[in-house]
Amino acid sequence: MDRGAKIKQIGEMVFRFRYLIGVFLFIFLVANGLHGSSMGYYNEIVQPSIQNDKYEEVWGEYKPIRSDEFIVSTPEWFSQYLYNKEFSPTNNALMAKETSTVLFPPLPTKTITALGFPQFWGSFFLPMEQAFSFYWNLPIFLTFFGVLELMMILTKRKKIYSLLGAVLIACSPTFFWWNSFFIMGSGSIAAVCFYKLVTSDETSKKVLSAIGLGWSGSCYILTVYPAWQIPYGYLFLGIFIWILVDNKEKLSWKRFLYLIISVAIVCAIVAPGLIMSLDVIEAMGNTVYPGERSAVGGTGWQLNFYYLLSWLFGKYPVVNSSEAAQFISLYPLPILVGIYLCIKNHIQHKKDSLLTILVTIATLMTLWNYVPMKYLSKITLMSMSTPERSQLIVNVICVILLIKILSEYVYTNKKSVKYYLVCGLSSLAVVCVGIKALQTLQPVYFSLKKQIFVLVIFGVIGFLFMLRDKKVNGILTTILLGMSVIVVITVPPLTKGTGVLHEKPLAKKMQEIKTADAEAVWLGVDSGIALQSYALANGVRVLNSVNNCPNFDFWYILDPEKKQEDIYNRYSHIMLELTEDDTELELLQPDLVKVIMNVTQLKELHVDYVISFNAELEKYSNTTVKLTRIYSEDNTSIYKVE
Repeated sequence: MDRGAKIKQIGEMVFRFRYLIGVFLFIFLVANGLHGSSMGYYNEIVQPSIQNDKYEEVWGEYKPIRSDEFIVSTPEWFSQYLYNKEFSPTNNALMAKETSTVLFPPLPTKTITALGFPQFWGSFFLPMEQAFSFYWNLPIFLTFFGVLELMMILTKRKKIYSLLGAVLIACSPTFFWWNSFFIMGSGSIAAVCFYKLVTSDETSKKVLSAIGLGWSGSCYILTVYPAWQIPYGYLFLGIFIWILVDNKEKLSWKRFLYLIISVAIVCAIVAPGLIMSLDVIEAMGNTVYPGERSAVGGTGWQLNFYYLLSWLFGKYPVVNSSEAAQFISLYPLPILVGIYLCIKNHIQHKKDSLLTILVTIATLMTLWNYVPMKYLSKITLMSMSTPERSQLIVNVICVILLIKILSEYVYTNKKSVKYYLVCGLSSLAVVCVGIKALQTLQPVYFSLKKQIFVLVIFGVIGFLFMLRDKKVNGILTTILLGMSVIVVITVPPLTKGTGVLHEKPLAKKMQEIKTADAEAVWLGVDSGIALQSYALANGVRVLNSVNNCPNFDFWYILDPEKKQEDIYNRYSHIMLELTEDDTELELLQPDLVKVIMNVTQLKELHVDYVISFNAELEKYSNTTVKLTRIYSEDNTSIYKVE
């Protein structure tokens, strides 16, 4: 057997046992408490001179821009695990008040709705570090295998191209920078289950498919982020329509009866969560941000071209690599080639409904980046998204189109010089437009050296794609897989343990106080937005933790006449300082409020402890309120409020 045959045989074996390999890898990661959180940020700001051996960055390094993760979702998860040990649907630590944790924010709860959050299941039976690893890694694995199976259907079981599609999507800069895997994963699993339901003949398979469709559909709905759900929804709706059109001979009313099972499961999982969260949903809908946000389109087209750079952001980041992260999609080449092939198919009376549907959705959605569509935006519900978010879904569709074209539309005619020129010039023209677009977004970062590099690399990649040559496709596949590997090893840190949050002297002191006074109210002062989140991650009740929904009990004490409600009626981080003068509120960013609070209001707010980077807060003591420093080490202090 020659070397090529051996490699192919090994590849076939790996693919055959892919799920077994995936399970073993997942178990290994969870057992060792390995995850990709950027909680290492706290090593730099909380007692930085005091390290511990229960936290290790195995490779890579934390990403400061991932603040939504290490300041919001990660501390909230630990708060639920440590403070709310019963996993009830409310948590009294968040904002130091009874806060719903079923949907906003979604945290582990012993409710039927938790079935729609598989990443939380490990929280109910695993030790803390293993439970956090489970929570972190499961969405990645489910998304990868969900997309892989969907690509197997879309490519008619072409394994290499299916693998390429799964890697380009599940291992994309977008998902690793945003940590937003499961919206694509749950939608893909739902599409696979729907396909099995429509095409299977055995009753048992149809029942299982209906159950899987109901569960994955519930997971998708419970993502509760319309800015992505709606544009992704159009993608999956298109795939569902293709499944029906392509298998119309199998359709019957009896087959659709199985959907009753799916609908029943969705209702059973989703409805209780919605009912328990009605007050929060109403409050969020009435907020200035994001509740009043309504988009009409006409912006964000330049963001489509960030794929030229974002695969390198792990090593060479921009100021906000998350917002700039993009799928390696070759936009807009797959759309343009797809349009050409649709026209050619029509002339030749060849039907390819999937290609037509994907090209139509991608074209209409990308037009929204260029042309304002006020009324159409409302009719299609795209007004609930933004062009800056929807363009990511355009690029997901471009990846799927790229894979479909590579796998099915090989150019078999003899290639002329003219053909090579058209392919080469088209590729260069697209890259040049992309370079021009990125110059407006990153004029300093996108140096001439980087522009030349991008022109060469993606000029070649686009040319190889345009050729649609079977032999060349292998080279292109290798290059794109290599880029994805760069993303995987440079963007998420591989981290072991959570000691940075729970083993430092400050954390131990907070845990000691919590043991003696579990219901005490804490406040972060002169702490930016991070120290109060650090306290929350240790299971104490933090008044100025992130407001997923406005805490009016807090704000109305600071603003009793409600004159500044537009400032705080929003999702917000809260920076707080003390003063002896009148309280002032300032909106620094759409999601960041600065509070300069009169010290006497500590008593009105029933604050028991203050945590701060400021070692001189005792100077604010007066006849009404007394601040006594009870702990101070490595530039971090705790004060007792009396």
